[in-house]
Amino acid sequence: DGGGLVTLSGNNATRLFFVGGGYTLVARNITLTRGLSPVGGALVESAGAYLHFDHVRLTDSRADAQGGAIYCFGGTDGTLTLTDTVVSGNHAGRGSGIYNDGCDAVISRSSFLDNTAILTATSRIGGGLYAAGPVRITASTFSGNSALDGGGLFVAAGYTATVVTTTFSDNTAGYGGAIENSGAVTVTASLLDRNTVTGSGGGLWNLNGAVWMSRTTLSGNTAGEGGGLNSYGSTVYLQDVNVLNNRATNTDGGGIYHGGGTLFVTNATVSGNVAERNGGGVFQNSDDNLVLNSVTISGNRALQLGGGLYHQRRYMVLNNVTLGDNDADVAGAAIYENAVVTVSEPGQINAANVLIFGAVNNCDGEMFLSVGHNVTAGTCASFTQPSGQTVTDARMGLLGFNGGSFAMGTYLPLLGSPVIDAGDPGICASYAVEDQRGGARVGTCDTGAVEFGSQLPMLWLAALLR
Repeated sequence: DGGGLVTLSGNNATRLFFVGGGYTLVARNITLTRGLSPVGGALVESAGAYLHFDHVRLTDSRADAQGGAIYCFGGTDGTLTLTDTVVSGNHAGRGSGIYNDGCDAVISRSSFLDNTAILTATSRIGGGLYAAGPVRITASTFSGNSALDGGGLFVAAGYTATVVTTTFSDNTAGYGGAIENSGAVTVTASLLDRNTVTGSGGGLWNLNGAVWMSRTTLSGNTAGEGGGLNSYGSTVYLQDVNVLNNRATNTDGGGIYHGGGTLFVTNATVSGNVAERNGGGVFQNSDDNLVLNSVTISGNRALQLGGGLYHQRRYMVLNNVTLGDNDADVAGAAIYENAVVTVSEPGQINAANVLIFGAVNNCDGEMFLSVGHNVTAGTCASFTQPSGQTVTDARMGLLGFNGGSFAMGTYLPLLGSPVIDAGDPGICASYAVEDQRGGARVGTCDTGAVEFGSQLPMLWLAALLR
């Protein structure tokens, strides 16, 4: 315990601590700095030990292999706990801040700042933290970190990470500006903001991994492909999520790029995203299906095709989706369908209870399947079912917060809107029992993401009454 007065320095010449199996190192109120290791753990290397850092600064150190500040090898018993700790200005080939190699890691109220993965024989992976062991991160910050893969956090195949109330901002990488995942990651109540990559996944890059994300915002991220989120499998679940003002600078998918595996999106807003080429909001070219339930896709732009959605491969299923005020410079302001349907590749959009407005002609490309009860203000040639409507004015309010337990921009139907009671109750009962805000459907359900006259969730009623 340094009492906030003590600094231990390796003087850029040596590692400070090695902790063997079964032993414990607890450090509090102290700065550890300027460690150097030709292998791993420039400040601390642990081999099956118990590490606990509380109000510690781990700074300005370098390991040529892994763990610029800490290398934690788990063995059968290793643990790593960080509380109110700062990991900053460190360098390593993998895990420039921390390399977790099998330890049970718990990180809370801590910051990973300006750590850089350097080019070595072990490559440049995990700017802030490399997780090759279970890790739980709560109420923390990852900012200004840099790597080729996983600017903030890299989750290796076969391992898990749980991220809660944590901010990833201004991290840079080739792939996965905030997070790159090949394992299984759960992200809740967090923010991925202004991260930048030259390749795929400005906010999150999912490569053969699984992602569960809820009550989280991906905003202002930039990538060559998939500005907000880019997934090549295996499974992604998004619920109560904002994908806002992200950009694909070279190719496709300003907000979301779906390149592989399944992707399920429920109760989400995809808004203000831009693609240099196709799919301003969402781009799909996957070997498996994309399902959107109670989703608002608004104000996105493609410099070529598909301002709201661009579909090329496998099924894209739209249930109670609202597409409003999207734009494409060439064709497909709301939707561009480019799938070639074959027996082996049954690519097609299936649309039910979908509302589209904002352009004279909303849909371009090949025809797709209208399951029915769709409403379009402006034409959409695929909406041919008698249960659907082509109207002059959809009578929708402006995009804004219209209640709910998680703040998302939605369009609220105005009195007299043709979407009111225009939905298929069977579709609502199967896929959209609640509207995007979590409100109950009323009577015959509406077309689109938001239900006219729906009651707000009780959490927000209580808040408004206060």
